[in-house]
Amino acid sequence: MYQHILLAVALQQWDEFSPHAVAAGEAAVALANGSGAQLSVLSVYDYDDDQPDALSLPLEDVSRYRDTQIQRIDAQMEAKMKTFLAGIPTTSSGSRRC
Repeated sequence: MYQHILLAVALQQWDEFSPHAVAAGEAAVALANGSGAQLSVLSVYDYDDDQPDALSLPLEDVSRYRDTQIQRIDAQMEAKMKTFLAGIPTTSSGSRRC
């Protein structure tokens, strides 16, 4: 039936996962198990360009500030994804990608 299932979840704005995201994860695993499909999990996020802290920096420091912000947000999102995936069981075939 299905060969590949994509579970899209919005994790950036949540400190705790919404019940809808958890239920969607459980449904995606059940579908993958029922059809032998691979399950991939995706969360898209942004870097919020309108950071008020950057406005007060000298021009030569803005790039360094931006790089630091990108690294910080990437690390936060990686940690959120790992935590979310810890609550989602692997499929019966053992597959789950993020």
